[in-house]
Amino acid sequence: MTIAAVILAAGMSTRMGIVKQLLPWKNGTMLGSTIDLYTKSEVDKIIVVVGYCAAEIIKTLKDKPVKWVINEEYETGMASSLRAGIKALQEEERICLIGLGDTPLLQVSTIKDIIKTHRKYGNKVVAPYYRGKKGHPILITSELYAELLNVQGDVGARTVINAHYDEVYPLEVDDEGVIIDLDTLESYKTYYQKYGR
Repeated sequence: MTIAAVILAAGMSTRMGIVKQLLPWKNGTMLGSTIDLYTKSEVDKIIVVVGYCAAEIIKTLKDKPVKWVINEEYETGMASSLRAGIKALQEEERICLIGLGDTPLLQVSTIKDIIKTHRKYGNKVVAPYYRGKKGHPILITSELYAELLNVQGDVGARTVINAHYDEVYPLEVDDEGVIIDLDTLESYKTYYQKYGR
């Protein structure tokens, strides 16, 4: 049974005003740094869903060991990217981590702990929480893939997770990176000064 990570990075960065996936972060870009975290974890495959400025993003990050999926419907919202990522999974990839492309503050150890928790308890969903607030990545097993293919609009897996609330393992982590999305230029500048240089 192999583990895949689906990183959603197709958005138009409307609140940021520029292509945030390619903003500088450490020695690379925000999306590239996020991908590197999963590369260092225990996932077997990384799928990155892109849409807005897809060609530029793929060209810039062409050396990353990922499978690129282009979501032509990215303007309809996050659900379309989630569907595109789930469709790209192979049959043997029965465990999937759903992450976001703007989470370079996430810790590799957190990704490993989420996988370890699933192996220990077997829940269909493992969701990381930081001080009571749910974050990403979220581990979901293949029993729920069909439901994920039906999500619509500008939502991620939330509706499916809520429908299976009793099967969710809420993993409290000491990692603020699970809840920090760098959605605005202000938040990017703040965290870049602290951690991204």
